[in-house]
Amino acid sequence: MNSVDELLLKCIKSREELAEPKLRLRPLLKLMGMEGYIKLCSRRIVEAELVDGENIDFNMCDSYDLIFTADGIILASDILKGYCDEKRLKEMLCVLKQTRKLYDSVNYQALLLQTLETKELKDMRNKKNPDNLSDDVMNRISKFAAAELRARRIYNVALRKISYIVYLLNIYMRYRWLRRFIRQVQDIDSAN
Repeated sequence: MNSVDELLLKCIKSREELAEPKLRLRPLLKLMGMEGYIKLCSRRIVEAELVDGENIDFNMCDSYDLIFTADGIILASDILKGYCDEKRLKEMLCVLKQTRKLYDSVNYQALLLQTLETKELKDMRNKKNPDNLSDDVMNRISKFAAAELRARRIYNVALRKISYIVYLLNIYMRYRWLRRFIRQVQDIDSAN
C-alpha cells in the first residue's frame, strides 16, 4: 500500500479533510543557515502587514516563528529572498504546491466515496467490474469501498463523536484556570 492510499484511508476513517500543507519559518531559516536572523525576518514580514491568519500566521508556541502556506511564501517572497537561497525557496514552494494538489485530490476522493450510496459501495467492495478495470485497480477500489462502509457503521460514528467529546472535555479541563482568571479580571473591572 502506498502513502497516498494510506492518506485516503485515514481521511475515510476520520471523516476529516487533510489540511493545507504549511512550512514554518524557523526550520526554513535553519535549513538555509540563517536561523540567527529569525527575529529580523519575522519582524519585517509583520511590519509589511503580510500576516493574514490564513496564508501567513503566527506560531503560538514560538513568538518569532511564522507559518506559511504556498501562497504565503509567494506573498512574502521578496523578504524571504533576503534570507534564503532563491533556488531552494522555489523548490520548497514547488513541494508545497504539489503536496497541496495531492491533498486536494485525496480530499475529493474521500468526499466522493462519502456521497456514494451503500449499494454502490457494496458492489465496489464485491469487485463487480463493469468497466473491465485491472485486478490491481479493482483491489484498491474494493479496499476504499470497504473502508467507507466501515466508517459508516453506527459504532464508528458513535466512537468519533465520543472521541470529540473527550477532546473537548480535555481542552476544558486543561484551560479552566484561564477561564477563572478571565472571570476574576472581569469581576475586578466591573467593581471599578
